[in-house]
Amino acid sequence: MGNTAKWVNANLDEQTGANIIAFYSGWGDGCYGSYFGYDEQEQPICLLTNFDVLNDEE
Repeated sequence: MGNTAKWVNANLDEQTGANIIAFYSGWGDGCYGSYFGYDEQEQPICLLTNFDVLNDEE
């Protein structure tokens, strides 16, 4: 099976602190909904992906 805990937090711009976080998310078992969050100036500030790890009973 191997190590699946691989990830990176890459700094793209030292001045602004812009970064990208990438990680391994499984074995290609489906599609996941993703949603962007915006600040007051309507600039994107975050990305949330629902990996369906919680269910309604939790």
